[in-house]
Amino acid sequence: MAGNYSIKLWIKINFFSFFQYSFLRSIFFYIYIGRPLLAEFIKEFKLKRLASEKVIRLWVGVQSLIF
Repeated sequence: MAGNYSIKLWIKINFFSFFQYSFLRSIFFYIYIGRPLLAEFIKEFKLKRLASEKVIRLWVGVQSLIF
């Protein structure tokens, strides 16, 4: 009976450890891989938006000169 309890306890501890380590892996992934990629994507998106705004302003300026 005591052996059966220790096996159940061992399974519970290892099950918790698995989720604890998988949680730590996800945090590690976010900090070292996900966050820099997200920052680069946001930076690129802002640059594209700024460039398109400048192109639109230039086009509007040229159109105002024509008419």
